[in-house]
Amino acid sequence: MVEDRSITVFWDESYRDEIIADPPQGDNGGQGIVDPIPTATAVPPLPTNTPAPPPTATRSPESVIFKQYTVQSGDSLSGIVEKHNHTTSISLMAQHGISSIDMVPGKVIERLPYGNPEFCQPHRVYAVAEGDTVYNITRQFNVTVEQIKEINDLNDQHLIYSTQILCIP
Repeated sequence: MVEDRSITVFWDESYRDEIIADPPQGDNGGQGIVDPIPTATAVPPLPTNTPAPPPTATRSPESVIFKQYTVQSGDSLSGIVEKHNHTTSISLMAQHGISSIDMVPGKVIERLPYGNPEFCQPHRVYAVAEGDTVYNITRQFNVTVEQIKEINDLNDQHLIYSTQILCIP
């Protein structure tokens, strides 16, 4: 006859664990070798009714936001980039499905993407265009590579990509 020697311990109704007390020893085909059985399982801390503290970190603003834009006579994608001081780029617009076909006077572009000013405060927003390099951006804004690298947390290769939003001092 095998005797059941497990003990069930209850902390509350939502948690149950079994602990084996004085486990039986198995034999290995009568050769006298015994396999040890663990004597207890890990026990988690008792649950509490204390609510978790609210998160302390605030969520960063999104780098790209959208606004409604009505196409004007003579508008082009590059003209919109210029009008918005490079806070958007042709690549960024293309990424969101906006193309030259949309440049019809009076047409409303419901979601024109552009760099979020709150993302870069107190700095300026710049949407990286195809072909941009950190070096040519520094020349355009009369700042140093190190300034752009530090503010935007760039790696030592100063890699940037088209549609990226950079903060410019």
